[in-house]
Amino acid sequence: MIAAATDAAAGARDSADAIRRVANLPPLGPRLVAEIEVKSWFGVHLGGSLWPNRLLITAVDADSGERAVFGASSGVPLLDAATASCAAPGIFPPVTIDGRRYADGGLYSPYNADLAAGSSIVVVVSPLPPELRQPATLEADLASLEGATAHRLFADEASLAAMGPNLMAEDTVIAALDAGAAQAARELERLHAAWVAGSN
Repeated sequence: MIAAATDAAAGARDSADAIRRVANLPPLGPRLVAEIEVKSWFGVHLGGSLWPNRLLITAVDADSGERAVFGASSGVPLLDAATASCAAPGIFPPVTIDGRRYADGGLYSPYNADLAAGSSIVVVVSPLPPELRQPATLEADLASLEGATAHRLFADEASLAAMGPNLMAEDTVIAALDAGAAQAARELERLHAAWVAGSN
C-alpha cells in the first residue's frame, strides 16, 4: 500500500492533488471490498449510535483532495462518517455521502490534532509512532495548538511487534488488542496525572 501510494502521489501538483491520487488507488488485490460490506462491518459495532457531542471524524474528499470534518451538527450519520474515515485506498472504495466520495481521513494527516485547537490539554493517540508516519505533519499539527499541553501516545515496541508488518492482517488482531490493552494500563496513571494537573 505504501509503495502504491508513493507511486500514485509522484508528480502531484500539490498536497491536495497527491491526496486525490492516493484516495483513488486501484484495487491492491482482486477487488475493492464493496461499500455495503464495509458499512455492515461498522454497523455491527455502531448500529444506531448517536453522535457524541464533541466527536469529530475526518475523511478526505476523493475528488478534490481536501479534508472533510464530520460531527454531530454535520447532518451525516455516524456510521457513514466512520466508514468513510476508515476507507483505506486500494482496499476499500471511497464512501459516498451526499453525492461526494470520501476516503481515509489519515491521508490529510494521520493525527488531525489541529482540530483540538483551543483545548488546554491534548492527547494524540496513534497506532504508529511518528517516525513511521509523517513526523513533520505531527509537528505542524502540534504547533497549531498554541500553547496547549500535548501528550503523545503511540504504539510501543510490544504493540508494534504484536501488530506485525501487515496492519490489515486478521491473524494478528487478538494479539494486537491484547498488547494495546496492556500498554493502555501502563499509560493510564501518567495520563490521569496529566489530566488532573491540567484541570487545577
